[in-house]
Amino acid sequence: MSNPLPYFLLMGYFFLIAALILKTFPFYKRSVERVALGMQYFPQIEGLRGILALSVFIVHSVSWYFMLQGQPFHLPTSGFYAQLATAPVTMFFFITGFLFWSKLQ
Repeated sequence: MSNPLPYFLLMGYFFLIAALILKTFPFYKRSVERVALGMQYFPQIEGLRGILALSVFIVHSVSWYFMLQGQPFHLPTSGFYAQLATAPVTMFFFITGFLFWSKLQ
């Protein structure tokens, strides 16, 4: 599986579901606003962190698909999915470290 189209289709689907949830259940928006009032909050960085976590989920799904086909669990052979297995994890932990450090100060 080297076609990146499923990744972009799934991400679009996840964004659509998130937008529908925000429009349907306004308490999510109020909840985020309440959290942002009392402390330093970076909604854009939190959003990027969510995208990175979804990317890691999709890579694990691709690896799981190949494992079900009888292959060992390893990095995908596709360059696109292999990059999704390493770069988002690294960026996710960098951002998480930044967010935790800003809460400790």
